[in-house]
Amino acid sequence: MPIFRSVLVGVMAVLPLACSDSSQLLDAPPGADTAVDVTVTERGTDGPIVDLAADAAVDLAAIDAAPKPPDAPPVDTAAKPPGLPSFVISSAADQQLCPAVGYDGTNYMVAWSDCRNGNACGIYGSRVDQSGQVLDPSGLLIADSQTHDKETPRLAFDGTNFLVVYDTSVLYAGKTRKKVYGVRISKSGAVLDSTPIGLSLTGQTAQDPAVAFNGSSYLVVWRDYRNGSDYDIYGARVSPAGQTLDPAGGFAIATGSSNQEHVSVAHGTTSSLVVWRDHPTGSYNTRAARVSPTGSVLDVPALAVHNSSSYTEETVVAFDGTSFLIAWDISDVKAARVSATGQILDTSPIGVVPSSSPLAAGGLAAAFGGGSFLLLWEKPLGVMPSIEKDVYGARVSSAGAVLDATGIPMATKAKNQNWPALAFGASQHLVVWTEHLGTTGLSDIHGALFTP
Repeated sequence: MPIFRSVLVGVMAVLPLACSDSSQLLDAPPGADTAVDVTVTERGTDGPIVDLAADAAVDLAAIDAAPKPPDAPPVDTAAKPPGLPSFVISSAADQQLCPAVGYDGTNYMVAWSDCRNGNACGIYGSRVDQSGQVLDPSGLLIADSQTHDKETPRLAFDGTNFLVVYDTSVLYAGKTRKKVYGVRISKSGAVLDSTPIGLSLTGQTAQDPAVAFNGSSYLVVWRDYRNGSDYDIYGARVSPAGQTLDPAGGFAIATGSSNQEHVSVAHGTTSSLVVWRDHPTGSYNTRAARVSPTGSVLDVPALAVHNSSSYTEETVVAFDGTSFLIAWDISDVKAARVSATGQILDTSPIGVVPSSSPLAAGGLAAAFGGGSFLLLWEKPLGVMPSIEKDVYGARVSSAGAVLDATGIPMATKAKNQNWPALAFGASQHLVVWTEHLGTTGLSDIHGALFTP
């Protein structure tokens, strides 16, 4: 079952769409959102190619009935370095996509969008212990798949339970709109909220959430189209007991006259840092603002981390106990440190992947552990760079030194590995990603342990 996000009407599209906001190509403004009729013309290497026409229901059965794709053109793997020894976290039927991962002091918790039931995709999860053993090989159902696809899961741990946030489509006034929800799960994987926690406004498009725990509550952030002309960044706090702490629909964090999107968040010492891309005409700027545990935005105007005229896909942020590391990608990966008090420490960006030899194409993830930051990205391959990708990484010291100038191969199999995520445990990172199966157009969730 393909993953849907906002769709463009009256164009050709390849499904599934990317379920992180690194894939903006097929994101229409919410004002153009509508139910669509799907007519399958053929299957591409990553899913069915369909015609989209306005004002009808999605014919999901037609998508599933389309012939499976042939093998994609082969990738020359002879010169590819080996990746980390990996293991399967989920290989259920159909597609598993867009994993997220956290750590609870004993085990890792992995969550992903899962299409095994053949209708819409739900959110499933599994615990993985520190040796890499998958403790729930059949998966734990976190959010059901009875109606619309549930996508872009992210999670954070509060010392007792996890909060898993995601977006899904809801029907409102005859139109389909995205909305952000959350569900708490225990360390054992038990779902604690039989009714998901609604975070964004009903009837307004909100999607691509991120979440961090600030010591007293969760801070959930997302991109929001409630102003009707462009995306802004909004947030809402959720108590460990699952209660929303802010007015319905949350509070504004960034509301410029252009699109604010690609949002990420990490907690520091006394505040959380929210990071996003600001997209005025002709520019792709990285911006940040601290948010206090009481929901106050501390940096108005936002911190101007970096300005660029080159296209930037994603932003990520992690905290090392003293300062934040913010990273973004153009065709390379750049980064800058920001202190816990909001001081920009690197006025010239750190070149994690040098632009003279670009290796990156989205899929950023970041965490701190073992004395250094670890950044992950997708590396496009030469034969079909838009489809065939590997996952690479590099460590960055707290002083801003890049420790792996040529990158570390993480996942380098013959087909496509993308949408990486990671979390640090007692002594190792668990790195997870979507592993695409070349002859079927389907995908699994794989993982590997990495010692910094």
